[in-house]
Amino acid sequence: MYVLTSGWSSGSVINLGSRRFAQTGSYKDIVYYRLSIVGIAFLAVTALFLVLRPVIEGYMKIGGMYLYVLALFVGYVFYDYASQLLYPGNHDRMQAGIEFAATLTLLLVVAFAVHDLRTYVFTYALVTAVFACVVSMLFFKYFHAQPFRWSAKDFGAVLNYSGWQVIGVLGIYLVNMGTNYMLVAAHISLEQIGLYNFAYRLYSGFSPFFALFGILIPKWINSSVVGIHAVEKKILKIIVALAAMYLIAGFALSAVLQFFEMSRYSGSIRFFFLLFPAFLLTSYVNLLNTVLANTTRFRRAQSGIFLQCGLLILFGFPLVLKFGVDGIIAATTVACAAAAMYFHRLYRETLLQERG
Repeated sequence: MYVLTSGWSSGSVINLGSRRFAQTGSYKDIVYYRLSIVGIAFLAVTALFLVLRPVIEGYMKIGGMYLYVLALFVGYVFYDYASQLLYPGNHDRMQAGIEFAATLTLLLVVAFAVHDLRTYVFTYALVTAVFACVVSMLFFKYFHAQPFRWSAKDFGAVLNYSGWQVIGVLGIYLVNMGTNYMLVAAHISLEQIGLYNFAYRLYSGFSPFFALFGILIPKWINSSVVGIHAVEKKILKIIVALAAMYLIAGFALSAVLQFFEMSRYSGSIRFFFLLFPAFLLTSYVNLLNTVLANTTRFRRAQSGIFLQCGLLILFGFPLVLKFGVDGIIAATTVACAAAAMYFHRLYRETLLQERG
């Protein structure tokens, strides 16, 4: 519900907003257009959820939890709306500081006042709503004086940009979640699936760094006269740093598990190290995707994510049937390698196009 409402358009604020701010000193129009898109999608998805409620509750086994699902959904939308709002206007410290304060507040409230998951859901929704209100007031404080006039053409451009992001967002969702479906379909033991998921959660634990560079890279591109031409060198340095952190995390966790005699998780450490090549390739793909999202070839960039997803499915089923969890790791690596080659070529083509 969150992906179909808010997740598919979140990139427009940081990418299009950073470009508009560099050009005009304001990005209020991008925020308003995106807010309109989210509002329309929110009404449509909520209405669909109401209509399909009996089917969803029966299939997902969440009978009686409709209000909690809805509250969590609203909380996610509030958070997503406000989490990037000030970054394009270079109020980075303020945005990060408010988010840290909101996270700390949620942590303290949960630690001292929340005793069950149902209360947590409403607490989360309330904290994110307050967070969104505070960030919105600061946004209006800084940009209320900037003129705004509705433009159907500009709205269409934001809608078009966001619409293409659906391909990438759903592709990433399927890449992250689809492996579990394949493992279950192949009748892999629950223990092996659990060990793999623990490793994959560690593997995915670097996503905050990609979120950080998802904010920084548009600023580097839009505030520099060289645009995307000098970005690849920075990306390679970032990947080297992330690779070192990945290996350190793996060896440190292995030592911790040995110290506490938790040998039952040793399989996860093995899977974690086997995922290392895929991590390097994924880092390259994610960072270059962020770069190309700020060019006229953003559509082809999203197609690259879809290609990665398709290859994972194509290779995943036969390899997991033959080799189990090792097979799904191999399929992930192959898919990431193909995506990395695709993005490298697309980046080079984009450089030649801009130079021409």
